[in-house]
Amino acid sequence: MAPRYIKWPTARQRAETKQYFQERFGYPGVVGIIDGTHVTITAPLESPQDYINRHDQYSILVQIVCDHQQRIIDFFGGNTGRIGDVRNYDRSPLSVKLLTNPLMVREDEHLLGDGAYTLTSKVPALP
Repeated sequence: MAPRYIKWPTARQRAETKQYFQERFGYPGVVGIIDGTHVTITAPLESPQDYINRHDQYSILVQIVCDHQQRIIDFFGGNTGRIGDVRNYDRSPLSVKLLTNPLMVREDEHLLGDGAYTLTSKVPALP
């Protein structure tokens, strides 16, 4: 059911998000906010040590991108909790799409992420 509800925004929807972030926070060109979060799990039977995150809990790391209305516009999950946000992003289909599809995020658009993300023209870090 995910493709039915989790969709990359159209140009019009991205324009609405850009306007919101510019007017509300003074950040130009923001079409989404990206971050990772750990989903706690029971220790798996195979390679449980790979799932221990920096908080010493078993988890799976998921990456979520949302718009100004907190709608999820991209989701990627399934990596072990041991890896960090940047490695999770590098393994995500979104990282490839942003580099190969110029219509997905235009030159004057980008995602806003925290300092854990590699600084690129598509994902600048928060100050």
